Amino acid sequence: MTTQLQLNVFGPPALVGSVRFRTKKHLAVLLYLHFEGRARPIPRDRLVDLLWPDVAPAKGRHSLSQALLAIRSRLGRDAVIGGEEDVQFLAELPSDLSALHRGDLTTVVSEPLRGLEDCGSAEFSHWVDGARVRLTTQARDILRASLQASRAQGNAAGTQRLAAALYDIDPLCAEAVYALADRALLERDMIAAVRLLKTHIDRTRAELGTNPNPEIARLLRRVERGERTALDDGRTRPDFLIGREAELARLEAVANRVVDSGRPVYETCLICGAPGIGKSSLIRRFAASLQARAWPVFMVSCQEIGQSIPYAAVSELIAALGRDPLAGGADPLWLAEATRVCPGLRAVYPGIPDAPDAPTDSIRLRVAEAVLRMIEAVADHGPVLLAFDDLQFLDPASQEVLFLLTRRPGRVLAFIVGGTRTGEVSGLPWTETVDLQPLDRLHALTLIRDLSTDSKRPDAEIRDAILRLSLGNPYHIEVLLTDWRMHQEDSLVAAESVGDGVALSWTPPEDLRAAFARQYGGLSTDAQHVLQVLAVAGKAMAPDDVSTLLGLSEGASERVVLEMLDRGVGRVEEGRLSFKNELHRAFVYHAMGTDRRTYHHAQFARRLSDGNPLELVHHYIGAGLEQQAMTAGLHAAEIAIAQGAPREAERLLTWLLRAYTVARGSRLRLLLAHALAAAAQYQRALEVLTDWRDETASPTDRALAALIRADALQRARLGGDDAIMSAAQEAIALAEQADATPFLLRANYTRLEVALDAGDVGARADAEALAAKIAASSASPECLALANLTLGQGALARGEFAEAVDRLTPAVSMLESLGLLFELRRVLSTLGIAYRGLGRFADAASVFRDSITVSERCGHQGAMLQSRLLLSNLYHDLGCFDAAVESIRVVVAELETLTTSRAWAEAYSNIARLALVLGNVSEAERAVERSEDGARRSGLWRHKVTALMTRADFQLSKGQPALAWPLVEEAARITGDRSHLLPRVAGAHRDVRRSGRRAGGAVIR
Repeated sequence: MTTQLQLNVFGPPALVGSVRFRTKKHLAVLLYLHFEGRARPIPRDRLVDLLWPDVAPAKGRHSLSQALLAIRSRLGRDAVIGGEEDVQFLAELPSDLSALHRGDLTTVVSEPLRGLEDCGSAEFSHWVDGARVRLTTQARDILRASLQASRAQGNAAGTQRLAAALYDIDPLCAEAVYALADRALLERDMIAAVRLLKTHIDRTRAELGTNPNPEIARLLRRVERGERTALDDGRTRPDFLIGREAELARLEAVANRVVDSGRPVYETCLICGAPGIGKSSLIRRFAASLQARAWPVFMVSCQEIGQSIPYAAVSELIAALGRDPLAGGADPLWLAEATRVCPGLRAVYPGIPDAPDAPTDSIRLRVAEAVLRMIEAVADHGPVLLAFDDLQFLDPASQEVLFLLTRRPGRVLAFIVGGTRTGEVSGLPWTETVDLQPLDRLHALTLIRDLSTDSKRPDAEIRDAILRLSLGNPYHIEVLLTDWRMHQEDSLVAAESVGDGVALSWTPPEDLRAAFARQYGGLSTDAQHVLQVLAVAGKAMAPDDVSTLLGLSEGASERVVLEMLDRGVGRVEEGRLSFKNELHRAFVYHAMGTDRRTYHHAQFARRLSDGNPLELVHHYIGAGLEQQAMTAGLHAAEIAIAQGAPREAERLLTWLLRAYTVARGSRLRLLLAHALAAAAQYQRALEVLTDWRDETASPTDRALAALIRADALQRARLGGDDAIMSAAQEAIALAEQADATPFLLRANYTRLEVALDAGDVGARADAEALAAKIAASSASPECLALANLTLGQGALARGEFAEAVDRLTPAVSMLESLGLLFELRRVLSTLGIAYRGLGRFADAASVFRDSITVSERCGHQGAMLQSRLLLSNLYHDLGCFDAAVESIRVVVAELETLTTSRAWAEAYSNIARLALVLGNVSEAERAVERSEDGARRSGLWRHKVTALMTRADFQLSKGQPALAWPLVEEAARITGDRSHLLPRVAGAHRDVRRSGRRAGGAVIR
């Protein structure tokens, strides 16, 4: 009975999820028993003396009995047991203190048990004071452990949130001060950092009467001196570090090993990755975090020009060490040795003696010893971080010095971090290696969003082009986004997003050209020609095929391949040559001359006349062969749509329509509308259909146009039930006239969906009758599968789950063999729901995962999110909350990009339910508001009911059944005699009514 209740002890105490107690003393009895009456019985006389000291004993015992009766009425009869002399509390009652473990920080900033001290005697007031101290200590310990765990996981945002809450509870906690100082340094707010550190030091002296933490005092001195932070590298804006929590966690683990070792030790970690992948940003972010924890941090960025200068990197390290005032504590003789490679050290410490004469062979040993002594001086018996970026440019002499340092730790606790390109040999021993991988789609979209906060956000077409060209490389994402901001339709991503028709006239701007000139400048003519052929091909090719196209001899071909590999502009996989990434291919393609590009396209078109239709059309367009491109384009688009690749069809048709003058009645426009509808771009599909006018169109094309229109109206809810039903009936009539059974069945399925939405029993029966008739005929496998999909959906709506499984299971194999991915995805989703209804949860989870895979293959974002949402709901119902959160995380991130009101209303309702179970009230409230917004936009009665029930759940979670009841009544009124379609409404109606009766009639009037 207590599962829906929670005892709030921070702020004014309250029992959430129940009707309020009649008097505060009843709540005070509950709180005292909750904290003191679990381990042992509490004498009744003790409770009377604490809470009713000024009344007669008999009257006090009577008041106590009433309080115990009120507690049992809310928590159950067995919540409090005992006899005439004592009582004991047995109920398992969760509190907001336990909610801290789940990360709910909404109330912890308040004073515990506020206002409770006036409920009884002076002794009770003293007990309240002691309980406050205990609660604050427990909250502090929980928050401190959570903060350490969050930092160990690399979760920067969570660490900052926990630190703020911990600081509110215990301003003297060093961990909270370090984390908040880290945030101030990240934001480059030195004034806030100084104010925070000074306040902590003054408060420590005033309240504890002791000297402050020496590390915090040292950090304050460094900030006040204006020392550069690890993030202060001359950049005008902070780094955006997205999706690197796991890597930060590994670095934190190594840093913790250094601190916990308790003996002189060197730990080393090498961070590898492609250029631009984020090695420098990761190192700077980690170094800044350690700086905020009073670690001395020294960063050296190796330069390509210094690769041939002996001791270039070590000289930079010595100069950085010399800027720390503590370096002056090193022995002057060792400072003299350091001046051998860093003469500028004398400007900082003018009294350094001359270095003694020494054999040449011993110089490196002496320099290494000097660096070690300087590190010992600045470390001051604490840990120190040495960070070297771009180690591929480290000169050999510096490499030997660093090797000697790692062999002789001396008295230093040191952590050496290095960053280098993948495949480069550093020549140093490393205890840990971190390989940075490209960002996944979700993190790449997050980076684009964060980079666009101060400017216009790119639309979906531009974002997709950026993702395709960058391949998850953060630097490439930034370069492409900056180019698009500056040049808009003349940018590389704009050219790539609309295709070859516009790309032919694109010219790389000077800034992009300069960025690539360093990598491609100086290549031989043959290598440049090979790169151009690969760029036009748009795919990996065997070296022999490239040589044949260019007429290169075998020896010349080998030399070209080796040259490309040495320069890092190409790669060989499975014997095929290609660019290292798509961005470089796009640049080379657009940078070459128009005549040369046209010639190469013509050559490929001639060689691929019987090959892949999509690839062939690409080359026809590039070669300027209009008629061949139009003919092949129609064929290729139909194949792409049928095989579940509508985005490829859309790109192809967009190329053709923008490259050439196309009549309004061209079938290309009809197919473009079909591709857009299949890709869930319903509004655009209807707009293209409006432009398509062909009085001589075949009956099949007219049937297809009507089907597209009905499906788009239904999926996006761009009309009322009557308008959508009318469009579906028209599509059915035209499909029957054209004798196009596949179109007929798809239109019939739309009719069934509209009937289910509107509760139209007659239309639903007609749809199932037509499907049953075709299912019993000798129709094609495609038609039989579509008919069974309709019948399975109907059975599912009636709650006949076994029949739905019987209908849908054979349809899966049929559609899979035919390659009809969109219909297959619908069947899998419906089948998974049927399995769930039968209690076959393992089968349901497997089918939902298959549905996600198929949706991703289709490139249908809405379908993918719906499949993930179904899987998350299943995990939620099974109590697998970690799996539910993991599945729904992608949905939350991508949902804002969808404009379909149907998706908003249902998805945010499920997100709110999960957030409520996890105790995240603020997230639940945001999801409830978005669900209501989606319901308003869709106009569906089912969505209105869903939003009302979601709001009612939210009110019940806050212990406010009086506010939930009118919402449930309104939902029941809207549902009317259609409750069989939404059984949850009837169940909720009963639950809230019972809740109202338990409340003593406060809700039921």
